Amino acid sequence: MYLFHVSSVEYLGYLVSSEGLKMNQATFQQILNGTPPRNLKALKSFLCFANFYRCFIKNYSKISSITSFLKKYSFFPLNEKALSQFHQLKEAFTTAPILSHFNPSLPTIVETNASNYALGAVLSQVSDSGKHPIAVDSCKHIPAELNYQIHDKELFGNVWALKCWRAFLLSLSSSFEVLTGHSSLKYFMSSKFLTFCQAHWAEYLSEFHFSITYCPGRLATLPDALSRGINQILGQYLWIYFSHRQDNWNSWLPLSQFAYNNSNHSPTKQSLFFAVYGRDPQSDSAHITQNTPSGNLSTKIKSVQKDFKRELEVSINRFKRYADKSRESPPVFNLGDMVWLSSINIKSTRPTKKLSERWLGTLPILKKVITHAYHLKLPSQWKFIHPVFHISLL
Repeated sequence: MYLFHVSSVEYLGYLVSSEGLKMNQATFQQILNGTPPRNLKALKSFLCFANFYRCFIKNYSKISSITSFLKKYSFFPLNEKALSQFHQLKEAFTTAPILSHFNPSLPTIVETNASNYALGAVLSQVSDSGKHPIAVDSCKHIPAELNYQIHDKELFGNVWALKCWRAFLLSLSSSFEVLTGHSSLKYFMSSKFLTFCQAHWAEYLSEFHFSITYCPGRLATLPDALSRGINQILGQYLWIYFSHRQDNWNSWLPLSQFAYNNSNHSPTKQSLFFAVYGRDPQSDSAHITQNTPSGNLSTKIKSVQKDFKRELEVSINRFKRYADKSRESPPVFNLGDMVWLSSINIKSTRPTKKLSERWLGTLPILKKVITHAYHLKLPSQWKFIHPVFHISLL
């Protein structure tokens, strides 16, 4: 059968058009109408079908953790966890993007990501209409790779991605960019000390013309810092109830969160739940015997929040009092005084910072900006350095 003057054509399970490559409509409907597998045979059939279209799904190896059931059971347990993973994989296929055609003249980006058990990578190109995915791939670590340090896992992810798309990347007319979530990889190619594996990977990477750019996973540093404390506390709760394989943590998460919100905190001497709602939470065994009028509840919540604020102020003052015991009064400088400046934040032209000068100067003080900051007169060769410094650096 021959087709002419058509905008798209089905070929080997794909729909090929001028826009790119995507799954055909029949396959899309088959996924939408599909039912969860009831046994191992049906599960293997579904996974074979899914693996054929894995090139459309970002981080497919992380999503398709349903394959773990093939190792642990001689039958397929149709429980809540299995159904959740099935629907997650199903949704990923129904939202699969269109893979654009590769153009050797366009700027190219390789994004890699490594976790404790899987690798993921995306090949993209930037055109006038924005960034478009060209190919997506992922794989699980083999047992030997599971022993790698996180730095080596990230580095191996870059090597693996470049092997996957070697034909594309070597045909580029200019260098391409590799985005990684590990900042130390920026200096890997110029490192003087490498392990055997790293030296082998460096030799392979030398065939490509690319630059490594650090792309932090969390750009919002303050929310990240605020969440780390909560995550650490929840981790302590979950550690008590983990199974040996540590694969059932999500089922214990609601109970851990409830326990944290219902426990008294030392700064406020109250639970978070009580501070917000003005009452302790009702457990499954408790029953509400009477309704509280909304006016009384509003007054109670305001009173609780007032006490909450007072206890926080007391706690802050207590922490400050303890900190001030080991804190000395800062020195006071006057206009025209000559001071030494710490070199900790100033880049040196000497080969090794460890053997460079600890203090630079002396430098005159031009004015006092605030209580703990001074404006210094810097040499002309330091024109890119801001002249205001904290007193701890003087």
